[in-house]
Amino acid sequence: LLLAMAKATAMAGAHDGTGEVSRCRFDHVKRIVLRSEPWGCAMGREGHLYVAEVTKNRVVALNRTTGSVVKAIQYWTDVDSFRGPSSIAFDEQGSMLVADSNSGVVRVFEDESSPRRSIGHLQPSKRRHLPAPGNFSFPHMLSTVDDMLWVCDPESCCVQALYLNGTCKYLIHDQLTSTRVKVPVDGSFTRWRDLPKNASERVGSNVSEAYHMISTKLRAPNAVLVVKNTSISPLLLVVADSGNHVLRFFDAAEGVELGAAVGGWGKFVGELDYPTGIAMRSDGILLVAESRNRRIQGFEITRDAVRWLGTSCESDMRSVTSLCWDDNMQDIWACDPQAKSVRNFRLILQGRKSISLKKKQKQSTGR
Repeated sequence: LLLAMAKATAMAGAHDGTGEVSRCRFDHVKRIVLRSEPWGCAMGREGHLYVAEVTKNRVVALNRTTGSVVKAIQYWTDVDSFRGPSSIAFDEQGSMLVADSNSGVVRVFEDESSPRRSIGHLQPSKRRHLPAPGNFSFPHMLSTVDDMLWVCDPESCCVQALYLNGTCKYLIHDQLTSTRVKVPVDGSFTRWRDLPKNASERVGSNVSEAYHMISTKLRAPNAVLVVKNTSISPLLLVVADSGNHVLRFFDAAEGVELGAAVGGWGKFVGELDYPTGIAMRSDGILLVAESRNRRIQGFEITRDAVRWLGTSCESDMRSVTSLCWDDNMQDIWACDPQAKSVRNFRLILQGRKSISLKKKQKQSTGR
């Protein structure tokens, strides 16, 4: 699979006549003002909008029509509590998963009272830059499909795919090699040089199933999204590689990178500056939130091309960290932490004609 790299310095067609620009509008519908900085959002139970307030250490459910707080979840005990919740996702059983960044775990709630369990462990402070299977330095954003969970960890520069029981299936990191290894159940491996070179080496009697280490150049991955039944892959993994200012695409089943990255540093058409949020539909409409450009860009993803659709107005937001689709899959919700608000936009598509994009050929390789 080859993807076109959307990196044009001016609107194609407006200058060179090679194509007519596709247009989409982001109509500002409403703004819900909060008392704290919202960082992550997701549509959840009973049609409410769930928002992670990172500085207040709580999750609130908002009425989308009135903007009022329906319920607030403030997890706290004598020995444990929320410490910087930054992302929310709901599995198919309705359980709420919260990335508790400073605690280094993903908390699983079946109801609003207390978490049923936690996934992962906090990586030791002296090795926070080294990823370890099932451990997190700073779990930032997450996505869940079926019985799987994907978590991006910008401090360790990695993305982990885990089963909901906490077992790691594969881990994507720039310092790893393409080998399969056995991982001790107790998670005792903390340095990659301690890992065996191949799966044939014995590492002890108590081992879990093999997981896959995939090597790619990630720098501060800040958002992750998995979408089913796309034209590119039956299970597509999209990673916002913020440090490289690009989006990367993977086969979520195995973690194999599918083609060229989309984006590149800049503020013109198709360029990105620190992408921090992703929202995508199965028909290929992909929205990207850019923290430093203070905007949302729209793309159309197909098997052999990426087409730029349009961008929101920078004056609408002071910052943007996370996106999620409304239930109608036409409205989009965006967290604006600097303005302490959540904004609602309506995506209006005005045709999907192709534009000229600078292509970056990159052969897909299985790792």
